[in-house]
Amino acid sequence: MMITPMKPTRLSTILLGSAGIVFSLALALSAAPALLSIAEENYLRQGMYNLALDKAHEIVTSSIAGNLAISAMVVSLFAGGLFVLLRVHPNRSWPGLLLSRIPFRTGVALGIFSITLFSLLVAYVDNRKKPKSPNIVLIVIDTLRADHLGCYGHDKDVSPVIDKFAAGSYLFEAAYSSSSWTRPSVASILTSRTPLDHGITSESRDHILGPNFLTIQEFMRNRNYETVGILTNPHYKFGVDQNFDEVTYHPNGWAKDVYNHAIEFLETRGDEPFFLLIHSNDPHDEYEYHPDFSTTPKDSAFRRLNDYFPIVVDEDRIKFEDQQNEVVRLMAPELAEMKENYDGEIRYLDHHIGRFLDRLKENGKLDNTIVVITADHGEEFLDHGGYWHGGTLYNELLRVPLIVYLPGKSGGRIEQPVMPLDIFPTLIELLDQDFDGTKLAGSSLLGPIRGEPRDPKPIISATQFRGRLKHSLLDGDYKLIRYADGEMIGLFDVRKDPSEQSDLSSDARFAGERVRMEEILERTLTASKDVATQARPPAIEVTEEM
Repeated sequence: MMITPMKPTRLSTILLGSAGIVFSLALALSAAPALLSIAEENYLRQGMYNLALDKAHEIVTSSIAGNLAISAMVVSLFAGGLFVLLRVHPNRSWPGLLLSRIPFRTGVALGIFSITLFSLLVAYVDNRKKPKSPNIVLIVIDTLRADHLGCYGHDKDVSPVIDKFAAGSYLFEAAYSSSSWTRPSVASILTSRTPLDHGITSESRDHILGPNFLTIQEFMRNRNYETVGILTNPHYKFGVDQNFDEVTYHPNGWAKDVYNHAIEFLETRGDEPFFLLIHSNDPHDEYEYHPDFSTTPKDSAFRRLNDYFPIVVDEDRIKFEDQQNEVVRLMAPELAEMKENYDGEIRYLDHHIGRFLDRLKENGKLDNTIVVITADHGEEFLDHGGYWHGGTLYNELLRVPLIVYLPGKSGGRIEQPVMPLDIFPTLIELLDQDFDGTKLAGSSLLGPIRGEPRDPKPIISATQFRGRLKHSLLDGDYKLIRYADGEMIGLFDVRKDPSEQSDLSSDARFAGERVRMEEILERTLTASKDVATQARPPAIEVTEEM
């Protein structure tokens, strides 16, 4: 007996139309943000096709609407094919006979409606089961040499908070900055590129971070993180603060104001992940008097380094080579008081970092927050005949703290030489292992954290701060420092001579080592020239005193 199909009903039309609208909206809501983001970031124009696809996939799959659309497309292909197959070839099986009694349009409408409901359930469950993305807090301390923290061997109790925090974190005992002053150093931290790559070495206003360099904040923002910078140092304004959702500068740079702001930020956060960069100016000179933390008189004569090292004279910035002729060599008690003024700033800063970390713990966010503490550079106290920073590439300026807190991990001390520019690749491995980070200069810290040896990589630093361009190369036990024109500054065996006091560059016994080190440096400089040339954007005007 021939079965006559029923005529399409009003209900089937309504169901079909409603399901189509829901399905279309799901597609639009998920695809539109992805397309807009890809267009905004100029991925296709820059030839970054893989990143564009990754970005689209990430945005679509991060929303319920996107998962709804994807699930609906997959299920509809299967269900639609099955419906057509069984309707055309029922083979007298009970599913085929049942489907053959349902009008085609009604069947399609009911199918799409069911698929929509099923996909919504799948999307909800999928989003529920996704692990919560960790927050990231990066604390960059200005002018903090590692050996003035207790956890790095300082014999005075100046950093109880950081020391305690380091005990439950991973402390890298040999971390070296990319430069001895702020602008190139923080540019390297946020891009994982050396100054040879990004081209920033001097105070010149055309030494700016170009928009073609991917930054940590851009990487995090592309992964739906809120990105916020609470900063003090105006060197960030030379392109380094690009791609943040929000940036605030505190002109006086005091830790109390900076960390009050950081705590206020925590109070307003919900469950959405964030990347927070904090940079306060303490303990940069001049070394302020803080009643509860300073142990020297308020009127101490050794708080302002310019009084003993001509950094600025009559508003003119003095070249480093000229500074050496005007250095005032303090006596031991006077130098000790200057260092104690510096330590007082560290005590003050340590207290306010503690307030922030306490609040992070009290509001339950510390268990899902990766915290990294480092510094842009150190400070000199006549270690090599001068004061302050920027002019040389000795270890009192390059060796900085690097402490990484990973929730749920017990921490430990790691001896392998590393750099703060390794922070970015570490975050990539933690958050997006499929991301191609091969163009970055750094390497993930997770290998050393797991106890895995990594291929030794020369550590290169550079500065052109108020003087001639200099480079340093640390490779194994030896460190080479020289001017860019080839004039030698020194060769040191840093294992036997960690304070770099015995220059071996003229010693015939180390001639082979000197040649080897210079060859490595030359190869690196040659490889970096093209990148640095492409990195140079137009000069900008910044009125704040650097």
